[in-house]
Amino acid sequence: MEPGSGTGSVVWWRQSPPTPTIRIHQIGWVDVTGRPTGHLEIRSPHLRLDERTIHTALAEHLVPASYPTMPIIRPAHRVPETELSLETGLIIDGHTITHRDLLIPYGIDVVAGISAQLLVRGPKATIVLEETLQQPVKDAVLTTIRRSLHQFAAATPTELFDAGWQRRRDDRWQLILTQARPRPASDAS
Repeated sequence: MEPGSGTGSVVWWRQSPPTPTIRIHQIGWVDVTGRPTGHLEIRSPHLRLDERTIHTALAEHLVPASYPTMPIIRPAHRVPETELSLETGLIIDGHTITHRDLLIPYGIDVVAGISAQLLVRGPKATIVLEETLQQPVKDAVLTTIRRSLHQFAAATPTELFDAGWQRRRDDRWQLILTQARPRPASDAS
């Protein structure tokens, strides 16, 4: 099967350096739309894998488990950001995104939640999105999340509190995003 002969487009990245003794290479992958996504472990005696080895291992892993035919497989660093969904960009940045029913536990106004901590390489977040969001609203929420995470990386604790973040533990912060409700028109009389 030739690469790109089927449907779908997948990007991949190296998640961490291989362990020095066993050399297990952690490869993250995600569809350019944001779903499906996953991880692949490749065992190799080599300290660094070439792109062809990663491509071959991913192809064997993805077809037919996640794709009926061979998707286009490309390294994330070679794909223009404009070709990726907002969700895909956040996943490539190392954040975890899940889609859940937030209506019942949190009410009608909650559209997403972020739990983040600042690490050496930048913020790492777990993001929960309301599963029923329509695409334009979802894109707006993801844009707000991306902006909030960029601000999180540079803000002081006081600035985070002022922006609505709450500190759950010394190293973890939480932000709940709600949708704005239209205000009722006031009587002009």
